[in-house]
Amino acid sequence: LQHATPKMESVYADSSRAVPVMFVHFPGRCPLRDVEALARQHGYTCENGRFCHVALGDGQANKAEDAIDGCVSEGGWVLLDNVHLAEYWLPTLEAKLEAAASHGHKQFRCFMSVEAGADFLVFPASLIQRSVKVVLQPPSTLKANVLEGFARLHDEREGDGQRSGELNQMCFVLSFLH
Repeated sequence: LQHATPKMESVYADSSRAVPVMFVHFPGRCPLRDVEALARQHGYTCENGRFCHVALGDGQANKAEDAIDGCVSEGGWVLLDNVHLAEYWLPTLEAKLEAAASHGHKQFRCFMSVEAGADFLVFPASLIQRSVKVVLQPPSTLKANVLEGFARLHDEREGDGQRSGELNQMCFVLSFLH
């Protein structure tokens, strides 16, 4: 049984300032951690201002536009979470990404997440066509779910180098109960 995460480096290799990444996710699966980890590997963090994460919803369109504008000009990465919640704003997003494709910084990347049950008919066709699409499905069995949860906890704790047997057991129990 393998830990089922997309190969983020190959997703990144397929993207560019002109080719955004669209994560289509099911409940129980979110691309935020995967994208943050990839960004960190390439030197993009929220702390250094080169990675922005905006959860779209009530009144977040202006914040998303500011994040896109900043990342396009400075060469940052932006993750727009739950794009399907801002249907009214999709034509603006399409226009901004078209402008970024021709005039944006070469290092600019746009990542978007969309819930699988969303109505894709409201999305501009060019936005869907130009994007790299990645489908994130939750684990299908209890065993796979526990292993993925444990792997995520293990990955987060990896940097401190002070994992004890008891801590590993607690992480396993937490992932099982979650």
